[in-house]
Amino acid sequence: MCGILGFHSQADEQIRRQLLEGFCEGLEETMSRGKDATGIAFFDEDAIQFCKAPLPADQFLKQSKVQTFMRKHIPSVMIGHCRQGTVGTELDNHNNHPILYSVDGITTTALIHNGSITNHNAFQKLQANREGTVDSEVIILLIRDALTGQEVTIPHVLEAIKTMTIDTYGSQACALILKELPHTLFLWRRSSPLVLGYFKEWNTIIFASTNKILHTMVEQHMEIIEGIPVIPSGFGSTELEEGEMMAITINKNDMNIVREKMTAFGGIVKDFRSSREKNTQLGFGYDY
Repeated sequence: MCGILGFHSQADEQIRRQLLEGFCEGLEETMSRGKDATGIAFFDEDAIQFCKAPLPADQFLKQSKVQTFMRKHIPSVMIGHCRQGTVGTELDNHNNHPILYSVDGITTTALIHNGSITNHNAFQKLQANREGTVDSEVIILLIRDALTGQEVTIPHVLEAIKTMTIDTYGSQACALILKELPHTLFLWRRSSPLVLGYFKEWNTIIFASTNKILHTMVEQHMEIIEGIPVIPSGFGSTELEEGEMMAITINKNDMNIVREKMTAFGGIVKDFRSSREKNTQLGFGYDY
């Protein structure tokens, strides 16, 4: 069992600083799902930055490199992972998340995954490109392999994710960022939990493995009324449906979400529906 979390926001710097503080609180809460390793990745001027280490979250956040990251950067997209190791030792940092894909020394893709891929050794064509032994690595390699020779667009990435979920067996709750699409966050789940929160006023999405982690991330924004913490107005939360995928693109004044619902996986013929929705149609349950 592992835990994932993150946020995507184009709110002003002050709000994003609060989101970052909430992210760090959430990362420590996520430690309950895994203490073997911790890692983060985010966009900085269209480049993917990352830091990961075989440490529990509370110790990870005290590392000088991580603290420098947090002081210097106020990202618009941030993802994080706490690992409970199963396949692949955490002492090899290639096995820790975020799992990375690089071209000519430049990181182009970062993935976080909660779950397990039971047939990860079945893909012989990927073996030469593997840097670690962790099962999650085949997810990112299959996606990038499917994108070879194509322009990296939201439809192409979603199709690559779909193809990967057909070919792999096991459970997945994942978040993915790509250098070519710096304003888009990809999320999907199969048999592992993934919860979304939405700040309507700020056009901001947060996500986590559990409601408890999500709640911890929101505490930074709560008002105390007569001694009782109150969730901000305009905040709602929902769980991704089983087999659902999202591509969430947020620009300064606009959010666009592409949602695709697949009803079959693992080599079975797929059947899915697709819709493009604005933030007013997300289906979040607002708590006013």
